[in-house]
Amino acid sequence: MASILKARDTGRAQFVEVAMYDAIISLCERAIYQYDFNNVIPKPEGNGHPLLAPFGIYKAKDGFIAIGIVEDSYWNILKKIIATDDILNDVKYGTIALRAKNRKELNEKINIWTERLSKKELVNLLGGKVPFGPVNNVREIFEDKHVRKRDMIFEIEQPSSKEKKWKVAGNPVKFRGFGSLSLKPPILGEHKKLYVTSLDSINSFNPKHSFQPQQKDYRCKVTFSSKNNKVLELYAYSFTWLKSSETYLICSVSKSKLISFGNCFSYVKFHFLKVIAGNDSYKDVVNLLNTKLSKKDITDVSIIDTKVEMLISVKT
Repeated sequence: MASILKARDTGRAQFVEVAMYDAIISLCERAIYQYDFNNVIPKPEGNGHPLLAPFGIYKAKDGFIAIGIVEDSYWNILKKIIATDDILNDVKYGTIALRAKNRKELNEKINIWTERLSKKELVNLLGGKVPFGPVNNVREIFEDKHVRKRDMIFEIEQPSSKEKKWKVAGNPVKFRGFGSLSLKPPILGEHKKLYVTSLDSINSFNPKHSFQPQQKDYRCKVTFSSKNNKVLELYAYSFTWLKSSETYLICSVSKSKLISFGNCFSYVKFHFLKVIAGNDSYKDVVNLLNTKLSKKDITDVSIIDTKVEMLISVKT
């Protein structure tokens, strides 16, 4: 996102690189500063934490739960819920440093308390009050209301309609205005005709079938018109093409300017212009595309508010 915003301001693209090894190093932040300050090489801690307690996985009557007390305010809540004399002892456990010093003994006492209760009972006692969560097995994940609400398990059709529907994990990245895709897996050769046709059109060098204007060479002007001839012209911040069974053009435009224009527009026009004037070998194809997109009824386009900008989608 930062790269896109910079490109809008400067007109220059930026190469974004994320290496797997770099990402893992970034997760070792505590080990890095421990070695830097104390020359200590941290050892594996399992589910615990060398500087925090209680922190880790604890037994419940019917499974396990996780607790992560990262500051004194959470500890003050937890100790009042447990409310035993030894846990309320601030001389031993009153600060982060004291709890870290006595963490082995403290974790044992927390475990004695949690294993007397079921996960559901612990959810009722601790949920929403301290950093906490039940450790769910797969059956419990399937039954979790939160998982269903977030559309994180859904059914897709098997290639043969006679087979049982297949449950799969959903996509954790949610886009407002776009529902989850639940496409069935293809059978052998199902899309052969589609790809062979696409390949033939590319190999024939027929631009009418394969050419799509790209941002590095073209700008896209989006014009909104009302029935009373009120007009708003905007240049798209960016645009892209989405191809499935149909091809769609998606443009991002200024949210504030479109809102100020109001909801009175009836038609939308998309027009591609060469960034650098000169000979354009695709001029005829672009002109044909511009003609196709010259007057789209508002019912032919989709407008999505992303909070930052407006996305305008149209089938080409």
